[in-house]
Amino acid sequence: MTGNSVNNVLGRQLALAVRIGGNLHALPIDMVEEVLPALPIETIPQCPAFVRGVVFVRGHLIPVLDAAERLRLRDHVRPAEPHIVCLRIGSRLVGLEVDEAIDLIEIPSSTALP
Repeated sequence: MTGNSVNNVLGRQLALAVRIGGNLHALPIDMVEEVLPALPIETIPQCPAFVRGVVFVRGHLIPVLDAAERLRLRDHVRPAEPHIVCLRIGSRLVGLEVDEAIDLIEIPSSTALP
């Protein structure tokens, strides 16, 4: 039985707690590849406002999405050194810029959204 199956059997799911604005959010750990420190982000012209740009990590271009913008947190002030959480979505890597990556937590599986 895999670790993910054990979590489901126990009714718990491991997640990465992150701060976006003043709010705490949880990202399923099975989607998280790594957490990066603040990196230079190359902007891409004519993208939606929630697309911050791309970062170059170990030979790969990774698109970076602005979590606060996507959540429509209009009064959000970007911290000096945000984190980029690299998420695996299917076969792609996507970076999610968050204010802070906090710690691993367990959440009830019933509260997790797909």
